[in-house]
Amino acid sequence: MDACSSEVPSQPAPDPVTKDTARTSVVIDGRYITDYYPGIGRYVFNLARALATAAPEQHLSLLVDRGERQTRFDFRSLESCGVSLVPVRSGPRSVLGHLDIRRECRRLSATLFHAPHILSAGRVACPSLVTVHDLIPMTEPGALTSFRHRLFFRALLRRALASATAVITPSKTVACDLNALCGVASERITVVPEAADPSFQPIPQEQCAGVRERLGLPERYILSVGTDRPHKNLSRLVEAWGLLADEQRSGCHLVIAGTEDARHAQARKRARELDPKAVQFLGRVDERDLAAVYSGAQLVVQPSLCEGFGLPLIEAMACRVPVACSRTPVFDEVSGGAALKFDPTDVGDMRTAIARALNEEQLREQLVSRGVARANELSWAQTAKLTLGAYRKARRRHAAGDIGP
Repeated sequence: MDACSSEVPSQPAPDPVTKDTARTSVVIDGRYITDYYPGIGRYVFNLARALATAAPEQHLSLLVDRGERQTRFDFRSLESCGVSLVPVRSGPRSVLGHLDIRRECRRLSATLFHAPHILSAGRVACPSLVTVHDLIPMTEPGALTSFRHRLFFRALLRRALASATAVITPSKTVACDLNALCGVASERITVVPEAADPSFQPIPQEQCAGVRERLGLPERYILSVGTDRPHKNLSRLVEAWGLLADEQRSGCHLVIAGTEDARHAQARKRARELDPKAVQFLGRVDERDLAAVYSGAQLVVQPSLCEGFGLPLIEAMACRVPVACSRTPVFDEVSGGAALKFDPTDVGDMRTAIARALNEEQLREQLVSRGVARANELSWAQTAKLTLGAYRKARRRHAAGDIGP
């Protein structure tokens, strides 16, 4: 798929597996399947499982770090699909990580290495592919508060793009940014959208009530999911919620779920100033509870200024919950017209959208119906098939000696 084509594909590309799949040995860096990497860990786990199903004749090895805490995913389910788990001695943040990758690629006679994050990308003896999830530190000035961190990100990205034979992005927005900001040729990039995990589906209200009671959630709430980093725009969401009259809130509280960082405490501080009883910061939610937390919400609101994809939109839609989100290129692309949009820099516009999505019943029904249809268009089977196409592209480019921007 062309990197800057008009929309995220909703159907898998034809003929995703060719005969040479039987002769391939793919190594994926699965050391991100830990509690430290919630989003990327979910991506790697679901991708490995889907690839094993889509191409069972392909030998798939997943490098894993047994020393890191991992409470969310069942490795045995991967092994039962035929994925080989290869323990390594170092994590992705270790300086020894690339030595482990090169050694295991040689030992396993890899015909392709897939780095699911720019941290893992580096020179290997076989064709390689890197997933670039976003360029937020480059496109959103306040995303990384430390100048040192911004330099580090740019250095990692340069190394990843210099070493990888081909690149995957989760959205055409990121692909076009790579082309414009880093000079990466469109033909080198494959856009591969992600999908909701199969566990994201409507949860019975009795089960939701049990989770709600255990987590201390209010009976009625709207939900925003994500870490509290500046580009998530949570302070403006709190501001917008504070502007709503009691009758517009429909008896709801605002619940913000996700890992908190003491360096970015503006949203919590603003909530204390406005109405501490109306906003609840839930922190990280256990993977087993997340679908119920979604399903129990009256509305999911994602106010981000920018994202690489926007998986919470699709997860909420799969749980039959109406979604309101920022009017940004990536959310326009991912939501497929199934969400109510607002200007993320305009608190008044955000407030109006939330009030409408909570109180206009016909609109709510339309959002749910469109959301379910959109979530059904995206699947991990499709992600696997498009990824296999990217693998073939990387092998062809490597065989032709076509490596570079």
